[in-house]
Amino acid sequence: MPMKLYAHPANYKTHKALIAAKYVGLEVETPAGAAAAQTGKIPVLETPQGCIFSSAAIARYISRINRQVALYGQNLLEGGMIDSWIEFCTHELEVPLCTWVLPKMGVFEEVPEATACAKEDVKRALTVLNNHLLHNTYMVGGVRGPRLCFPRFFEVALPRDAFQRLRFAESVPGLPRSS
Repeated sequence: MPMKLYAHPANYKTHKALIAAKYVGLEVETPAGAAAAQTGKIPVLETPQGCIFSSAAIARYISRINRQVALYGQNLLEGGMIDSWIEFCTHELEVPLCTWVLPKMGVFEEVPEATACAKEDVKRALTVLNNHLLHNTYMVGGVRGPRLCFPRFFEVALPRDAFQRLRFAESVPGLPRSS
């Protein structure tokens, strides 16, 4: 029986969970027009054991379901490193990107000073990611052979020219997937 994800299907935060679910071979439904009953917030993942809310918590939970895929690392240290990169991407990249992009989408009014700061914050965050990827094919791990880890889902929506090295983008189609 598939789990149910109550979320806005077009939201990038929903995509984090859906990409992880597809990669680990988990069937997830996104019922149309559904709302969260317990917290009044979405997204909410309904599992047979209970509900999980918050896009990051849902994506992390799903990423840990299939240990053989190892989206959340192959040991505690890699799991901690993955958590570090997720927090980095959330606070250093996602927040300023929202400040920069959401006004362009008409979600709220643009504040030029905030947009200028957000652009600089994004540039700094991309520089950190780029510098890491200059020396590493993957954000975490990868020394035991090519594999994908969860923080890369936070980067998938970035422009292809955001990084000098695109080894990851070029290697994803060849990575083993669960059946």
